[in-house]
Amino acid sequence: MLGKEEIAPNYENCYSLNQYYKEIVKVCPNLEFLPTTLRYSESASHQKIGGVMYAKGNIIKSEVKEVFPVVDRLGTGDAFMAGIIYGLIENLDHQEVLDFAVAASLYKHTIAGDVNVASLEEVHAIMKGDLSALIKR
Repeated sequence: MLGKEEIAPNYENCYSLNQYYKEIVKVCPNLEFLPTTLRYSESASHQKIGGVMYAKGNIIKSEVKEVFPVVDRLGTGDAFMAGIIYGLIENLDHQEVLDFAVAASLYKHTIAGDVNVASLEEVHAIMKGDLSALIKR
């Protein structure tokens, strides 16, 4: 997309991505945050979800968490980006921004349709490791 040859980054080693993010920022110097979802599919109904974000020269990585069973993947990327925007507006630190976005995306995997109806309390519970919020709905 930036006129560069295609790359195949190793998302398993997120810190190796630093060189790619720096190239993007060179071309687009006003970018401060480059968030990316991480998805590892075990099956259509079993996903492992995480995230990585380049934020002002630093790589931030979230914990990868499992979602099983997945009800609907539609809107999960939107939920992730909405979580990024929310976290930035709320002035959360960069790790919390990413963790909030991943938690919002995880929740969205468990509901049908393209709208995330998670409450702030449910997303915060998931951030703290309480994955029962994915079942309690």
